[in-house]
Amino acid sequence: MKNVTDISREFAGICTDALGLVPHFGPLVQAIGLFGLEPRLRQLAALAVARTGQCPQIEKLHQLIGRAAGLTEDERRGDVTGLTAAERSAIALALG
Repeated sequence: MKNVTDISREFAGICTDALGLVPHFGPLVQAIGLFGLEPRLRQLAALAVARTGQCPQIEKLHQLIGRAAGLTEDERRGDVTGLTAAERSAIALALG
């Protein structure tokens, strides 16, 4: 039976290899696990990665998910001035 670490590693590999996502996403998932961040912070990080990868479709998807996760309109547009130091650090880790 697979544990959460095995599933996270497998998921990271799929995202990085098969889907061609930003390579830093895989190590981030391995470091924190699939459910290691609260949904709001997970979406802030996902939006930052999508913007860096210049993928407007994925960015739009995470803007929609981010709304459901509680992101403000400003945060969904990329304004991070109101974030805590911990939130900024998590986003920096996601960006590698």
